[in-house]
Amino acid sequence: MKTGVNYERGKNRLGTYAPATATFLDRSFLRSLSLRHISNGLAEILKMALIRSEDLFVLLESRGAAVRADRLQGTTEDLSRAADAIIAESIHLMLEELQPNLWESALERCVDYGHTFSPTLEMHALPELLHGEAVVIDMALTTALATLRGDVAEAQARRIYDVIRALGLPLWNDVLDDPALLDDALLDTVRHRDGQQRLPLPIGIGRHHFVNDVTPAELRDATRLLRDHAQGHIPSAGSLVPEQVGA
Repeated sequence: MKTGVNYERGKNRLGTYAPATATFLDRSFLRSLSLRHISNGLAEILKMALIRSEDLFVLLESRGAAVRADRLQGTTEDLSRAADAIIAESIHLMLEELQPNLWESALERCVDYGHTFSPTLEMHALPELLHGEAVVIDMALTTALATLRGDVAEAQARRIYDVIRALGLPLWNDVLDDPALLDDALLDTVRHRDGQQRLPLPIGIGRHHFVNDVTPAELRDATRLLRDHAQGHIPSAGSLVPEQVGA
């Protein structure tokens, strides 16, 4: 059981945590949600796919839009199998990551993917962005960053952005136009990760590594690349001229 309270301009700065005794899942409750909130939840599932499971990503790529439209209700046998597989695999992956590290004694956590910049973005965009929407914008930005570093191929990045759109999620929010906000977000994350970035970045689809050397200039380049994708320009990463540090 985790509770969190936003404090001043910080996301979930105060709260409590106790491991659950049991968790019960009933997909029928999801029928009451709007599609936007279904998408909001699918953002966290997509997170696990991008950093841990190409198989889960392919499932979201092929069946995610239909499962979303069905609100995971399984109104056909095919949709029921797909919904069950998506939920079961995402839970399995989360448990593998979280169970050995319940009290966060290890700070390099791949489940922090999408949660480096999103807390600051979400708080500054309130009430425009839901949590999952802010997380997926963070993932889109760091996908662009990984593309510029050569860790994600441009074709893979396009697949990722296509799935984000298919799940009804945003690639962009104008809050990204403020480069100082991203710099501040990274500094705030460093404070919470014991003085290091410990930033999980994707390697291709389904793998990841941690980096500690992301620069403000890289963030600006990644923002430019993501903006172009969001606007449909789809440039190649190699066509960008890197900015000079401090520019």
